[in-house]
Amino acid sequence: MDGEVIAALIALGGAVVYGFLKTFWETATWVGSVNSDRKHFREVADRVDANFAELLLRIPPVPVSGESPLRLTDLGKTLSNKLNAKAWARQTAPAMVGRLKGKTAYEIQEHCFDHARSHQFEENPTLARAILDCAFEHGLRDSQVREVLGVELRDMVFGCMDLKLPENPSNSAENA
Repeated sequence: MDGEVIAALIALGGAVVYGFLKTFWETATWVGSVNSDRKHFREVADRVDANFAELLLRIPPVPVSGESPLRLTDLGKTLSNKLNAKAWARQTAPAMVGRLKGKTAYEIQEHCFDHARSHQFEENPTLARAILDCAFEHGLRDSQVREVLGVELRDMVFGCMDLKLPENPSNSAENA
């Protein structure tokens, strides 16, 4: 009987060892596939990052932010300085104030932007040329450069009419 017990124990031990080795092998294979998947995922994520960075480089600069109320971006401020837009707005705004009394802030803004978009600048050919030069130098359309004039004109008209430009909520949160 002792031989049968020993044989059973050896068989049982062999089954346990086999089960352990099989489980170890399956676990090692699974870990290897997980690591391989993680490596593949990392490669895909790196390609996505590179493509995203390339896309960001293709986005053209904007001189006027899309937030309300419209404000000049850093590029817009640079263009404003190059154009001497505040001086132009200071000369232009007083003549517009009478027509704009009683208008809403939006209507005033639109009138200022329309004026900047459609004005031919015959009286100031230097400014007309500067608009085109700025557009070329910064990869913009001349209409985008004229938006800078529109913002400066709107701000000056608001000042002449003693109107306060609404606070930009994101700016007030940054300043708090």
